[in-house]
Amino acid sequence: MHAFVLRLCVLLEEGRSRTASAVDRAIDALIERPCDPHDLKHHCRLHGVSREHVARVFAQRFGTPPATWLTQRRLERVRALLLGTTTPVAEIARGRGR
Repeated sequence: MHAFVLRLCVLLEEGRSRTASAVDRAIDALIERPCDPHDLKHHCRLHGVSREHVARVFAQRFGTPPATWLTQRRLERVRALLLGTTTPVAEIARGRGR
């Protein structure tokens, strides 16, 4: 049953990626991997959309600008690494504690 549900989720996501707008794909890329070094500008360029438009849609959906949202997710990740691992602070700061 678990495998069936997992496969269903994968199929739904694949279908969404084919039908989603470029703005939705840019936003999805940001929220799927918020700790990646890529920023909003990179994803907008990659998907061929305006940074201003994506930022506006993102803020409408999440109630906060993308930069604020990304900073919060990254800080949560750092906090989790500091509290839950023995990774040295210097390594976490370099982004190697993933």
